[in-house]
Amino acid sequence: MSESVKINSILELHNFLKLGKPLHPYISLVKSSAIQSALDKIKIPHTLNLYQISLTDIDLNTIAKYGDFFDDLEGGIMSFQMVNRKIKEIKKLDQDEGWYLFFHPDLIRKVELSYKIDSYPFFSCTFEGNLMIYKEERQTISTIVENIKNEIGKLTDVHTQVLVVLNIELLLNYCLRCYDRQFYTLTNRKNSKANKFRELLEDYYKTDRQLDQGVPTVQYLAELMNVSSKYLSHILRKETGQGAQDHIHNYVLKIAKNRLLHSDKSVNTIAYELGFEYPQYFNRMFKKKTKVTPNKYRLSSV
Repeated sequence: MSESVKINSILELHNFLKLGKPLHPYISLVKSSAIQSALDKIKIPHTLNLYQISLTDIDLNTIAKYGDFFDDLEGGIMSFQMVNRKIKEIKKLDQDEGWYLFFHPDLIRKVELSYKIDSYPFFSCTFEGNLMIYKEERQTISTIVENIKNEIGKLTDVHTQVLVVLNIELLLNYCLRCYDRQFYTLTNRKNSKANKFRELLEDYYKTDRQLDQGVPTVQYLAELMNVSSKYLSHILRKETGQGAQDHIHNYVLKIAKNRLLHSDKSVNTIAYELGFEYPQYFNRMFKKKTKVTPNKYRLSSV
């Protein structure tokens, strides 16, 4: 058995999954049940040189992981994969009524969608996780996918590619609405990523870990939250308008201003106490944020 399989076309995908001859050379809509029956082969690590959009049912493990976020989300889970992505395995779901949509880059190569598909955030490498949808949203999405299915099933004519691509773009734009709704919901949850991040940051300085470990890094805090640093910055920016590094610097800046105004300690001492190994790094950060040096800030407030 080979260590990895590269799939570069719709035909190769169908051969790999033993799905029979595809109806269209550049796009295929596959029921989840067909994917599930081929799980033994899918567990072979493979590189998929195709775009992939899927909708599957919500499994119990996902509900347990995200808790009350799923109280009214019964629509399912959508996932997105860019081309040339390595995929290790697909989880098995019982009685799944979802689907997988695969399409080759050549399908959209000469149209506007090819230039902007990378801008959809759920295709970004910073998007880790899934798009959770409501039951009503699933109905709308399923209608769009049904239109794609009908076009694929017809005899190909000069209008087929145009109509298929238009429906793919409509699908992505509707998913973008769901995506924005999801992050808006996350922002207003008590256990939002921003709140959790702030709690970890406050605890870091309350326990004086900066004295031994220095100013906390994005990577360090992301690991405590079990996400990547890219995803953490991405979701914080969606929730608050600022990335993780900005949150760290602003928190440190708040402490620094308080100590500059309410203590006689030197700037260098304050810098060391905040976790900066070299005071010049602190001075640089402070001036970048406030447009003045720490000393000038102290003097201007006398």
